[in-house]
Amino acid sequence: MRQFMLSLPDDMLEAARLDGAGEFTLWWRIVLPQTKPVAVMLTLLTFVNAWNEYIWALLVSTVNPRLMPLPVGIQMLQKHYLRGVLLSGLK
Repeated sequence: MRQFMLSLPDDMLEAARLDGAGEFTLWWRIVLPQTKPVAVMLTLLTFVNAWNEYIWALLVSTVNPRLMPLPVGIQMLQKHYLRGVLLSGLK
């Protein structure tokens, strides 16, 4: 994200300053709209990375449940609890 913002042309920013744009207006109306695609891509990559870490922890924890991280443990607990409730006829 930083590299993309550094690659924005200074001529465009200078032209906006000459037109009377302040620093906040310059950021809000020129820089921010151009960084939206980069921000969306960064968000998607972060989500995919977090999802892959969850899946890896889920696969590894089936071998040794003591190594189970908290999100996987909560998911497993919910799965067993809901199955028990459904089988007991309470729901």
